[in-house]
Amino acid sequence: MLVMLAAVAARAQGDLRPSIVEIRWRTPAGYDRCAAVITARRPDGLVAWTAGHCATHPFTIVQFFDGHQIFGSTVRVLAISDAIDAAELLLPVDPARLRNAQLAIRSAKVPPIGSTLTIIGHPVSAILGPDQGRWTTTYARMGQTAADPETGAVQYDVYCSRCGPGDSGSGVFDGDGRLVGILYGVTEIENVAGGRLPDGLYGQVVPVAALR
Repeated sequence: MLVMLAAVAARAQGDLRPSIVEIRWRTPAGYDRCAAVITARRPDGLVAWTAGHCATHPFTIVQFFDGHQIFGSTVRVLAISDAIDAAELLLPVDPARLRNAQLAIRSAKVPPIGSTLTIIGHPVSAILGPDQGRWTTTYARMGQTAADPETGAVQYDVYCSRCGPGDSGSGVFDGDGRLVGILYGVTEIENVAGGRLPDGLYGQVVPVAALR
């Protein structure tokens, strides 16, 4: 049933990947990465949201879906929230790219529990695949609306079998292709015997209403 729902959702949404960018920063072992979601235009660039913990490092490269890159040093961090794990970025681009950029359209409602969602990001687990881990589409199911245990901020819990490191900042979209939030964390589910279920994962999502 989930596969059928996912197929319907994919047809309804069209290609949402151009509204996602990859952000990378250098580490002693190479690069770490997150995703960011383009949500608005300003005269001086594109506004994008990512997970807050992704914006605490000097960026090296920001890559767009069509392969275009900008230097991370030109990116401005407009805000990092104290209440939610989210950060607002400004990506300076040329006028043509500014004009033609695909923006994520915000959803005005909370998805019903059990509904199919689409997560688009850059999981590290897929880096060695043919697409080099970029703009990977994962289907998920909407879970509960809960409060973050540390901050009390509202978050969504979503069930996703392939979420993992590198997916932070990924866009989470409903069946109409509208942005419902950004992924910022993943929790593994343990079974009653104490072993790990490799396909048992919950993603924590910052609701789009909190991205202001």
